Amino acid sequence: MELADSSWSRMQLGDSVHHILHKVGCAFTAITGTEKYPNSFIQSWFQSSCLAEEVNFAIANLGAVLAQWKHSSNPECRLLLKKFNNIYSVSTRHASLILPTPLQNKVKKWLGNDEKLFQEIYNQEVIHIVNKFTREHTIFNPLRDKRPVIPPEQSEVKYFEDILKETASACDFCNFKE
Repeated sequence: MELADSSWSRMQLGDSVHHILHKVGCAFTAITGTEKYPNSFIQSWFQSSCLAEEVNFAIANLGAVLAQWKHSSNPECRLLLKKFNNIYSVSTRHASLILPTPLQNKVKKWLGNDEKLFQEIYNQEVIHIVNKFTREHTIFNPLRDKRPVIPPEQSEVKYFEDILKETASACDFCNFKE
């Protein structure tokens, strides 16, 4: 079967590890012609068959998943890894950051004054994923995911109501009868 005929080739770079595993299951079905591992159970099958240790399937752990996956002795796992590697290139690198003194207080505030998070910015791990066929490229920084969400000064509803009021007179869709 052609790789382009399987849902595997339609995998998006932003997919979570869980979605990637679902597509691994679809690819296995397409390759073998059997649905040996129902998609609803693919993550548990993958965990028990392809990985030596329990792994959190967050996208930030993709490097750890791949590191264990490449050591699997299961032929089905090795076949799926080969297909994955034919499509995707995944690399991680460390990125250090030097913050100027005036910016440090602002960054601490962005991080909710969490000293541990603040120290993590000096030595970050960045994950690069490239689709070799489409040349789509995504960069994921797990530290961004840890950043606390600061509540907005006004509610989203109020924000949009204000924008609608401010722009209503010049809105082509709002004034379509004129």
